[in-house]
Amino acid sequence: MLKEKYDLIILDPGHGGNDPGCVYKGLKEKDLTLRIAHTINLFADNEYWILRNQDYYLSLGQRVFAVNKLTELRKPFLISLHINDDGEKAEGAEIFYCKLNPHYEKVIPLAETLLEIYTKRLRLINRGVKECKEARNFHFGILKEVKCPAMLFELGFIKTDFYLKKTNLKEKIGDIALIIKGFINVYLT
Repeated sequence: MLKEKYDLIILDPGHGGNDPGCVYKGLKEKDLTLRIAHTINLFADNEYWILRNQDYYLSLGQRVFAVNKLTELRKPFLISLHINDDGEKAEGAEIFYCKLNPHYEKVIPLAETLLEIYTKRLRLINRGVKECKEARNFHFGILKEVKCPAMLFELGFIKTDFYLKKTNLKEKIGDIALIIKGFINVYLT
C-alpha cells in the first residue's frame, strides 16, 4: 500500500447535542465518540481537527461545510466516529466508505488495514469494510459530500462491545484512541 501523506486529520465524533445517537442504560453514543476523539487528540503527535469538541449538535450541512473549507486550505483525511446499535446480540466493528466520494479507492485499503488492527487488538469481530448504501443512514451523507478521503468507523455495538464489557470504560477508550492514533501515525501522516 502506498502511503499518501495528509497534513490534517479531521475527527468527526458522531451525533451531539439533542441527538444522542444510540443509547443503552446510560451510555450515549454522542458522549463515547466525543471522549474517544478527545483522547486521540491528547495522544497526538500530529495535527487534528475535531469537528464537534463539546456536546452540541452539528447538522450534516455544517459538518460538510467545515470539512470542505479545511480541504481548500489543507490536505485532510476524515474519520467519522460512531457506535453501532443493532439489537441484543450483534457485536464487532465495521468501516464504511462511499463510492460517490472521489477518493474512495484510496480509503478502502486504509479502512481494511485499520479495521484489521483494531479488531485484532481489541478482540472484536471484524464485520468488514462496506460501501454505504445511500438510503440506509443520514450519517453516511458526510462520506458522499466531503471533498477529501473519508471513512465512517463504527467502533463497536453499544450493548455488547461497550456496556457489557465496560469494566474499565476509561481504559477501553484509551485503547481505542491509541490504536487509531497509531494507525494515523503509520499510514496517514
